[in-house]
Amino acid sequence: GLPRVAVPDVVGLSSGEAAAKLKAAGLVANVDLVFGWGDYPDTVVAQDPAAGVKVEPGAEITISVAVF
Repeated sequence: GLPRVAVPDVVGLSSGEAAAKLKAAGLVANVDLVFGWGDYPDTVVAQDPAAGVKVEPGAEITISVAVF
């Protein structure tokens, strides 16, 4: 099979920065908007799978993005 890729840590980044970092690692960002989390809107507050987990290239990584 293909070599697996470690998921980068994108918590705390803006949604755009997180998507770019995941794309650079060969992964796909799936944005999940969450209400009332975080201090800053458009900030990633959680990700699944967690940073450091090895996944197949092209895997979808769900990032939870605070909307306010």
